[in-house]
Amino acid sequence: NMSITLILVIITCLISMACFSNRSLFDQLKHYPIVENRNHQYYRWLTSGFVHGDFIHLFVNMFVLHEF
Repeated sequence: NMSITLILVIITCLISMACFSNRSLFDQLKHYPIVENRNHQYYRWLTSGFVHGDFIHLFVNMFVLHEF
């Protein structure tokens, strides 16, 4: 039986790794307050939690989430 935490870690890793090789996808999902306000793209508040800048950032955040 998979825990919700493990499911979130897997989803976050898949989305982040997709963004590592697709800068356009990263730019569409990242937190960018000016664009969010101007274009009413409030979904970015949620999607920005699933994107990370690099593998170290992703690894540390997923480790902390898992341990928490």
